[in-house]
Amino acid sequence: MLDDFEQNIPMDDNNIKSLRMTAEAYRILEAICGALEENQAESRLIVTCRYLKEDTLPRHGLHLESLAAMSQWDIAKKARLLSSLDLQQRTLKPRILAIADGNPRLLDWLVVVLNQPSLDSEDLLTQLEQVEQEFRENILARTLLNVLEGEEQKLLARLSVFNLPVSEDVVKAVSLTARGWKPLANSESPVNRTEELGEGISSPLQGTSAISQEIDFRAVVGKLISFTLVESATIYANQTATYRVTTILEPLLQPILTEEEWQITRQAATRKIYQAWWEES
Repeated sequence: MLDDFEQNIPMDDNNIKSLRMTAEAYRILEAICGALEENQAESRLIVTCRYLKEDTLPRHGLHLESLAAMSQWDIAKKARLLSSLDLQQRTLKPRILAIADGNPRLLDWLVVVLNQPSLDSEDLLTQLEQVEQEFRENILARTLLNVLEGEEQKLLARLSVFNLPVSEDVVKAVSLTARGWKPLANSESPVNRTEELGEGISSPLQGTSAISQEIDFRAVVGKLISFTLVESATIYANQTATYRVTTILEPLLQPILTEEEWQITRQAATRKIYQAWWEES
């Protein structure tokens, strides 16, 4: 399975309309499709890509299929989110639904962005209406990232190193370690551990910082989830929630951390994942 194949499509001004993949990616896909055809093999290849044009692909035997849009019933349910907008913005409902065009994430992001008080709604909607749907998510993602504080952006970037959903204690350990903080154990409350956190602290300011670090973490993660920049889910009752950053954000998050910060984050992530998934399993 070749997932998120759009990462092989440069999104610069020269390629924004043609959506052609890099020469290297083209040759690799061509070789795989050629081998499958030569061996007369059953379908063994799935390619997922946000941007796809038939005339940009090598000769292939792939069945091209687009994801279906939401049903009218699902759209009606999602449209209830628009009740969170003020009265003036609710008059924009037909334009908002037209821009989302059945894309649930696009509609979620539109509602979040339009609820930001400092935003020019008319200017944003006009901008979105002037581009193809596949590029509207990028515009909204950049807008949402710009709303976040610097540390909130960094936590989001650090969480993006995980390709699979991970539990809260993994996210917490990696994000706090990368910031030079010692994370609390997953089952421990910052309130119950006031005395332990206070040991060795020489000033009230240090104490406040140590006690509040986990509270800050939970507040930031909660905000990122409410912005739908982080996906959170459970499979069964009483399961610890897992978190994952949508891959759409990955290219936009690269400049947020320095190369050294990315390296530190990946090292911390590797250690914690090994501990959680191997040593403790």
